[in-house]
Amino acid sequence: MKAIFNLKKSIYYVAAFAVAVSMASCDDDEKDKPLTLADISGTYDGKMYVKTPTEPSTQATAEEGSQTISGKLEETKAVFDKFPVNDFIIAIEGEEVGKEIIEGLEGDIKYELPYDAKLNEAATAINITLKPGTLTFSYTVPDAEPAPEGRAEEGEGEGEGETGTKKEIVVTFKAVETADTYAKGAVKLNFISESIKVDDAALEGYKAQT
Repeated sequence: MKAIFNLKKSIYYVAAFAVAVSMASCDDDEKDKPLTLADISGTYDGKMYVKTPTEPSTQATAEEGSQTISGKLEETKAVFDKFPVNDFIIAIEGEEVGKEIIEGLEGDIKYELPYDAKLNEAATAINITLKPGTLTFSYTVPDAEPAPEGRAEEGEGEGEGETGTKKEIVVTFKAVETADTYAKGAVKLNFISESIKVDDAALEGYKAQT
């Protein structure tokens, strides 16, 4: 297995929420060697960029919405231990409430993206067929009205912590019709967030983004 210390790679997600992942290796000594499936394995760090089809944007605009991300690629899947969900939360709750939820979000959200990887005949590239599924996570929406300051009534407000409404979120992804390939130290993956469910109810007005 390759030593991760020699893998300086970057991840770029482009879309909202069509996601294009581009990962590049800086290991020049390996670029001219025939590829094996093991070459795709490694640890990656980078950013997630978001774009919407209703607001065509330049790369600079996309970068303004970037989020840091790290992941590990294996021969059959990509594993993200801290998958960015900021854009999903804002799509559900709106900008103001969404940012408050994001700031108080507890725990890391993990996502595994399965794929089939196959060498081409010349062993110069690895062809990738994505098999995206669903991402499940939860968060708590804080109460809109904080408790009034001052002395609480007897028997009220004692021993109570912060309150709010917990929501269970399921994001369904699908693959994009693209040629996803790893070659010469770089890989590009594309997938779309097709729909969002909040507590088993479809999020109205949410359209598949490409």
